[in-house]
Amino acid sequence: MNKDKTTVSLTNLHCIGPELLSLCRKTDCFNTRNVLEVIALLSGLKKVMRLVVDNKSHDLIVNKLSAFNLYAVRSHWNMKTSFRTSLGDVYTELTDQNDPESSSFVIMVSPKDKTAKEARALEDSSGKKGEIEKLFGYPLCCFRSYRNICKNRDWLEELLNNTKIKEFYPWCANRIAYLFNENSMFFDYFPCSLECDNTAAISRKMQELAPVYGLVSVCKKWIQEMCRPVLIRKGVVVQLREFNFNDQNGHLNFNPQKIALYGWKVAADADKDFTWGSDSIKRIGKELHFFKNGKSTGYFIEEINDNRLLVFKEIL
Repeated sequence: MNKDKTTVSLTNLHCIGPELLSLCRKTDCFNTRNVLEVIALLSGLKKVMRLVVDNKSHDLIVNKLSAFNLYAVRSHWNMKTSFRTSLGDVYTELTDQNDPESSSFVIMVSPKDKTAKEARALEDSSGKKGEIEKLFGYPLCCFRSYRNICKNRDWLEELLNNTKIKEFYPWCANRIAYLFNENSMFFDYFPCSLECDNTAAISRKMQELAPVYGLVSVCKKWIQEMCRPVLIRKGVVVQLREFNFNDQNGHLNFNPQKIALYGWKVAADADKDFTWGSDSIKRIGKELHFFKNGKSTGYFIEEINDNRLLVFKEIL
């Protein structure tokens, strides 16, 4: 007997996106990146979604996914915290279901019951490296980069180290925007760099699918968030929310009252820095020059891991 579920009716596809967004509002175990992953499953862009849930959210999530003809298979193991990074991200490890320190577990979701069970078996057995990531639809370059993340090296440091200093970057792989809004146009993984072509391809494909699944307005909002420039200065990640780039003089003008801050590896003297009183930035060679009302406030040499400006735009 064929245990694969039938395809969702094409007449109802535009309702799926809003229903999944509604699920996000009901539980913290299902986020907007998972919304895109479900759409990717239904569209054949990936085979399996890995989702960490708890007992409270399990039935709610599985029942909703079942309505979209998806199978959910529970792991034989529970999850517990392994370590936390300087960004506050929690990394987990497998543990026995009776472990009192564990409160969550993994479900593998797929249009095919057999494929979901295959993914579970691969994770349970720590199968061949790269095999399970293919089922998840994660780029192998990003999977290899993920191996470098540890307690003393978070994903932002890995991302920046792999990204060359340049004037502009495509918005499609901007995971940094996640620090401020927790949204992106790619799946729930860490891109290897801001120039990752494979991640860009996923973002563009999800952008194409947005109208089909009733997600035009929210995806437009997420892309706008991913296009906001980011300044990293003395361990503080700054998102410029109101800005314009002057192509004639090369100045990035911004409203210093409309910024968002994320404390990463904050230096002791960060609050006294001249950048906070500025309203414009211009890159001159390897230097970033800052201005207030047209007058210079200071400059610094751009670096890989800190003191860096990241400007995002549409790059085909």
